[in-house]
Amino acid sequence: MNNASTKKLQQLIWIDFLAGSSTALIGILLHRYAVALTGFPYYLIVIIIAAHILYGSWALSVAVSSLLPLARFRLLAYANVFWGVVSIGLLFCYFAEATWLGRLLLIIQVPIVGGLGWVELRVLNEK
Repeated sequence: MNNASTKKLQQLIWIDFLAGSSTALIGILLHRYAVALTGFPYYLIVIIIAAHILYGSWALSVAVSSLLPLARFRLLAYANVFWGVVSIGLLFCYFAEATWLGRLLLIIQVPIVGGLGWVELRVLNEK
């Protein structure tokens, strides 16, 4: 892997950490209002917050590693793609009961999270 690709990966790791952690923090701060704001059941809010806490923590552990652990970074990229697919499923499952904000959050999450995973995998596969 060349230096430009390594630099891109390091930047993407920090983007991953900031996105996952900030989403988790917002979820924690607003969890009492999240059901009314999104129309999602409370258990789903808790699952989404937990997933973002785990993801943000994992991204931070990769970001602060002295060496760039490519296998762990690849796992982050696949997790992003997976969460993008999960978001599509959640959109179909909860569209009818979600508020406009809940729908918007899921719709926006698909290209952001899935797209980030796609970009990460492309950078990982650069020669």
